[in-house]
Amino acid sequence: MSVYETVVTLPAFRGCATTDLQAFVAAAPPVRFKAASQLIRQGEAARGAFLVVHGHCRAEVQADGRSTVVGRAGPGDIVGELGLFASGLTRSATVTAEDEVQALLLTQDLLADPAARTVLDLVELRALSTLAERVRRSHATRSRVQTLAPEPQAAPTLFTRLRRLLGA
Repeated sequence: MSVYETVVTLPAFRGCATTDLQAFVAAAPPVRFKAASQLIRQGEAARGAFLVVHGHCRAEVQADGRSTVVGRAGPGDIVGELGLFASGLTRSATVTAEDEVQALLLTQDLLADPAARTVLDLVELRALSTLAERVRRSHATRSRVQTLAPEPQAAPTLFTRLRRLLGA
C-alpha cells in the first residue's frame, strides 16, 4: 500500500479533499525505520517531527541512569512535534520504533508550503493538541511528585511551561 493510500485511512484526514491530501503527501518526505531503530534521540537538536503512518513507537526519557517510558505512538500520531514550532531546542525523549515504522517527515519548511496548506492546518492543530496533552500529563505527574516532596517555590503555571518549551 502506498503512503497516500495509508494516510487516507487515518481518521484525522478522512475529511480532506483528495488533491489537498495528495499535495501534502508529495511535500512531506516518507521515511522508514526498522524495529528497534531510533526516530528521535534525547539531547539531539529538534528539527521537525514525524507523522506516524504505519507501525508503533515508544518514547523514553533517560534520567539518573535509568530509562522511563513516557508514551507510545501509532498511526496518525505525531512525535517530536515541538521541533515544528521552535528552533534551537533539544529533544526531551528518545523515540524508538517498536516494529517497522513508516512516517512522513514534517519540517518547518513544510509548514510554509502553500500547496500543502489545507492539510497542514490539520497537522498543526493535531501537533499542538499533542503538545498540550503531553504538557498536561507532565504537569499532573509533577504535581503528584510535589505532593510527595514539595519544592520550596511554587510550581510554574502551564502557560509558563509552554513559554519555556517554546523559548519565549
